[in-house]
Amino acid sequence: MPRKDLTVERTAQIIRAFENCILRYGLESSSLEKVANEAGLKRPIIRHYVGNRDELIIKLTEHLIDRFRLSTAAMIDSLGVEDRIGAMIAMLMSPDMEQSADAVMIFEHLVMLSSKMESVR
Repeated sequence: MPRKDLTVERTAQIIRAFENCILRYGLESSSLEKVANEAGLKRPIIRHYVGNRDELIIKLTEHLIDRFRLSTAAMIDSLGVEDRIGAMIAMLMSPDMEQSADAVMIFEHLVMLSSKMESVR
């Protein structure tokens, strides 16, 4: 019987660990070793699922862009046609916004890196 493919789960686990490392240490100091420790995995597993550090940065960038697109679409859908301002204020004050603040901080790190790394740009 073949083993279950863990690519989706492991990649998500690694990206979450990378986000946590960026929030804790900054992007420049977030090594694959720190990401592996944060994820509770060995470094070769990180390289197997996402590749080198540059590839991890690209995957994180793609992940954040997808997350922003989905949350923007959900926000627009939830506003409806009546009382858009009230709905927008309620959404901005929701508990989900704390996670969004972390995403914005990570995004800022990536924007700064984009001047050096064309693939992020």
